[in-house]
Formats: sequence, C-alpha cells, structure tokens
Amino acid sequence: MTAHNQSFVLMDCTFRDGGFQTDWRFSDAMVGHYFGMCQVAGVDIVEMGYLNLDPAARVSHPGSYKALPESLSDVQRQQVDLGPMRAAVMIDAWRILDQPVQAAAEVILAAIRRSPFPIAILRIAAMSSQLEGSLALTKALAGQDLAVMINLMQAAELTPEQLVHDLPALAVEPVTALYFADSFGRMLPEQVHRLFSQARELTPLPLGFHAHDNYGLAVANTQAALDAGARHADGTFAGIGRGAGNAPTETLALLKSGTQEMADCEAFLAAHIEPLRHTANWGYSPTYRCQAKHKVHPTYAQRLFEGTPLTGLERIDILGKIAGHAGAHKFDAGILSHYR
Repeated sequence: MTAHNQSFVLMDCTFRDGGFQTDWRFSDAMVGHYFGMCQVAGVDIVEMGYLNLDPAARVSHPGSYKALPESLSDVQRQQVDLGPMRAAVMIDAWRILDQPVQAAAEVILAAIRRSPFPIAILRIAAMSSQLEGSLALTKALAGQDLAVMINLMQAAELTPEQLVHDLPALAVEPVTALYFADSFGRMLPEQVHRLFSQARELTPLPLGFHAHDNYGLAVANTQAALDAGARHADGTFAGIGRGAGNAPTETLALLKSGTQEMADCEAFLAAHIEPLRHTANWGYSPTYRCQAKHKVHPTYAQRLFEGTPLTGLERIDILGKIAGHAGAHKFDAGILSHYR
C-alpha cells in the first residue's frame, strides 16, 4: 500500500479531461471556487485545458477551456488564481506534427505568450508512433522557460519491446516528465506496477500516470504506479472525465496528505460537480467497462449516450459489433453510423 504523506506531484485535469463531458464549459460559479479547492486538496499543477494551435489565433469554442487562451471569456480570464500552483496546457501530437518542427514550436510559443496567466508546463499527448516527432518538438522548445511533459497514450497496448525501443532515447532529451495514460481504462494494478517497474529501468525521467476508471480501478492503478516509483499523478474532481472518468482528485489527496478533513472540498463537489452528472454522464458503467474490454475508442461509448436513448444492453451489443471492425481503437463516425 502507498504510505500516507507520500510525496508526489498532483495534477488536476478537471478542465481538460472533464471538458470532454461538458464541452469544456464550466459555470463561473464553479470556476470561482475551483482554484481555492485545488489548493485545499494539495494540487500542485492545474491543467487549464487545450492550447489553441490556430496560427491566426482565431477565437473558437468561446467561453470554454478548449482553445486557450482565445476561448476564455473575460470573466474566465479574471478568475484564474493559481497561487503557488503551476498551470499546464495540453496539445495533441497529431494536430501539429504535420508541420515543420520549428514552425510548430513557434505556433505553440505564440499561443503561450498570448495567455493572460503564466503557463509553466506543456503536455504533449502522443502515441508511441508519434514519440520521435514529439521529442523533436521538445528540442525545438528547449530554452524557453517551458517544461515539456509527454503523455504516452494507450499504455495498456505498449509491449515490453516497445518500451525498450522508445524509452532510452528520452534519457538525453529535454523532457521534464513522462506520463503513461491508460486511455481505455482497462489496465489492472499488476499491469501498471509492471509497466512502471520496467520504465524506471529504461529512463531516469520522473514518471507519471493518468488513469481512467472503466474497470473501477483508477485509484488502485494510480496507487500501483506510485508504489512502483511514479512521481506524478493525475486526477479530476469527483473523477469527472472522458467516458468512465478518472481517479478523483479528492481521493488522491488522501494518498498525498493523509488527512480526511476536507469539508470545504466536499461542499464544493456537492454544489458544483455532482449536479453535472445529470448532463455530463461520466463514471463507471457496464457500457464503459465493455468499451474497455473490447479495446474500443471511448468516443464510441460516449456517443451511444447521445441522441435517441438506448438501453444498456443495446449499447453493449453495439460496442461488441464495433469491436469487430479493424482499427476500432480509433474513432470513425462512419462505423458508428452503421449502428446508431
């Protein structure tokens, strides 16, 4: 078991990962209390959302945390109150690696300079096949007073051979931390422990874990990662996040601090997060469990909750059929349209 008061860096991803369920929009009342609650919970880093990669800096998704900083309203800009915490933003590697590396770096840096709050950390979400390009981009961003972390996606699919091939190169790259993301939420604690134990032997980088809760094991898997030497962990308040959601930040706070006195945090959850369940529809369910079991992209499961209501058995049946398609680990609206 992970000891209380264990030291690890806690990142809250409510705006970014929770945004998948709310269209990256949260009420001003919620945001007005959010940063203070992060400090109560011992959060070290706040992931503010996705960075705007439009070179023309056009406004899209107004009033949201989807395309920072342009998507923020005036009120949202004024509400940012980081205190001692650091701000992070994320980009998807596939959205930018088709550009020349220096041009891509300039787009990123320009967006960061436009931010009304200091952005200390950039996270690049990448597949194993995108790691080389992500490392080249990290090199181009070196010396800019910006910590770059890589989130290696679909960690459950990484083989020991892939790790041996991919990770040693990171020892000489300007990467601040390497996260493994259980994107489909289908890992078991012993798998997580084995992954991190091998990773520690292959790279000296600080390691982190981003869990999803499709099997109801997000906290157990995060603890397994910490037990195996992870130094960073992600959570979201009440676990709000894509599909089945994530490890709850308030629960990870117990692993970090050992204190169970979090009345202010619980009041925040009751007032501002729990009411979102009526519309945001995240959390452990047979549908998301089935999606993980079949290695189907989570967007399929999400979409089955939209539109004309389906029963749980109907959703499970459709996911089983989608799993029969090659490449079901990537979302294809055309495949979904056959069944929905």
